[in-house]
Amino acid sequence: MDVRNKLSAVAKGGGKALEGFISGKWSLDECYDRTVARGVANPWYKRLNHFRTMLADPDTLDEIAAMPAEHRQKCLFELRKLAQVARHVMSKVK
Repeated sequence: MDVRNKLSAVAKGGGKALEGFISGKWSLDECYDRTVARGVANPWYKRLNHFRTMLADPDTLDEIAAMPAEHRQKCLFELRKLAQVARHVMSKVK
C-alpha cells in the first residue's frame, strides 16, 4: 500500500496510533495496522461517518431549512425512512 494512503488513514484515525507515530514510538506500518484494527479504514465506517458528519453540519441544516416546502417535505420523508432503516440495522448488528 502507498505510504500516502497509510499516513492519511493514521492521521484521520487519530488517537494513540497517531500519537505513537508522531512520537516515533511505532513505525508507520504498526500505526496503520492499529488504525485498521480499530476499524477506521473500513469503507462502511468511512461512509457512515462522512454521512453523519455532513448531515449534522449547521450549513446542511440551513440549506434544508431554506428549501422550498415541497423539497423540505421530501427530505423529511427520506430522513424518517433513514431513521427507520438505521433502527433496523442497529437491532441486527448489536
